[in-house]
Amino acid sequence: MKTVQVVGTLVVVAWMSGLSLPVSAATQVIVDDGIATLNVTAENPPYTMTAEDAAAILATGITEFRKTGAGTLVADASHASLATFAGTIRIQNGIYKIAVAGDCGADGCTIRVESSEVGKGQLYVDNGSTALDLNNRRFHVAGTGPDEKGAIYFNTADQSATVKYIELSADASVWIGAKGVTFNGTIDLLNHTLDIEPIGGYCAALGNATVKNGGQIVFDRERRQKSSGLNFDWTYEPSEGATLTM
Repeated sequence: MKTVQVVGTLVVVAWMSGLSLPVSAATQVIVDDGIATLNVTAENPPYTMTAEDAAAILATGITEFRKTGAGTLVADASHASLATFAGTIRIQNGIYKIAVAGDCGADGCTIRVESSEVGKGQLYVDNGSTALDLNNRRFHVAGTGPDEKGAIYFNTADQSATVKYIELSADASVWIGAKGVTFNGTIDLLNHTLDIEPIGGYCAALGNATVKNGGQIVFDRERRQKSSGLNFDWTYEPSEGATLTM
C-alpha cells in the first residue's frame, strides 16, 4: 500500500499523470471539469457527508454533484447543507439518503436518479416526523433502484412529502410510505411506465398533478396493500394519452 500526501507540487504531478485526487485531505470529493463526485462503495458502511465535502461541492464553478458507488451516502443538513447548490445532482449508483429539501439543493434544482450498466441509483427520502415539501425541485428518474425498491423511496411513515415535478427518462418505480406522497404539478411520463408502490399500511398518492405525454401509471402492481389508493382528480393530458392500472 502506498500512502500519498496531497501537498504543493504533488497536485500538479497528479493532474499531469491523469490521476484523480480529492480536492483536499479533509474531503472525499473529487472535482474534475466543474463536476464534484463523491464515491461511496458497497463495501463501506453508510457515509455521512461532512462540512468539507459540502464546501467542495459548493465551490465556485461546480455545476454538478455526482453520487457514485453502490454504497449509501447520508446527507447532513445541520453540518453539510447543500441548500444553496443550484446545479444538477446526479445519483448514478447506490443510495443518496435525505431528510430535508435542502439536501436536494436549492429550490428549482435538478435531481437525476439514473439506471444504467454503471449501476442503479436511488433517492431515499426519510423525513421522519416533519412534513417535507420539495417545492420546485425537478426530479428526472429511471429504474427500480439498487434494491428494487424504487428510484425514489419515500419512507413517509410519520409525515407526508410533496413533489411538484417528476419526469421519467425510462420506466421507473417510486415507493411510498404510510402517510403518502402528494404530487402537485407535473408527472411527465414521456411514454414510459411509472410504478407507484405502497410500502405498508394505508398509502395514498394524492394531489392535483397533471400527467403528460402518454405512458402508463401502475399502482400497487404486486397487490400488497388493498387499502391504498390514488387521487383520481389527477388530470391526464392529452386525455387519451396515458393509462392507469390498479
